[in-house]
Amino acid sequence: MNDRLDFILRLFVVIVAMSSPFVCLLIEGELNSYSQYWNTDMRPLFIFTNAATSYFLFSVDRWKIPAICLMLLTAFSHDQYFWIHNITAICFFVTCLISISFSKKFQYYVLPYLASTIVLITSGIYWGEVMAISVICAYHLHRLIEYHKIESTRKKLRST
Repeated sequence: MNDRLDFILRLFVVIVAMSSPFVCLLIEGELNSYSQYWNTDMRPLFIFTNAATSYFLFSVDRWKIPAICLMLLTAFSHDQYFWIHNITAICFFVTCLISISFSKKFQYYVLPYLASTIVLITSGIYWGEVMAISVICAYHLHRLIEYHKIESTRKKLRST
């Protein structure tokens, strides 16, 4: 796949992942957790977003375990497989924290990510998840844009 199309596709996935919880909120109202949108008309959006995000994360260094966790929590709905779903959801968020903390250039995303636990305690699971998802998406958006800039500069240098 050419680099421009790959960049646009990855950008699309990050934007969809970042906006999906808010689309669900606007259409269905606030639920106790993001996973509960599985029981609404937002199920296709929830599944598509998580599947596309999993696929995206598999291609990023140090993000394969979060990708597997996200795929599993999507495969095992919260209402039929309560324990499997919740354990893989917790594993997803913990492994995302670990992956972010291993980043040398973007490690400062750890602080707002950890702040999502305060939101979780004070405002509920849904808002804690939304904040954590937003930080994960901001991290990947920032990383994606920086990588794209570097690759564009390299191409310009090679062509001269």
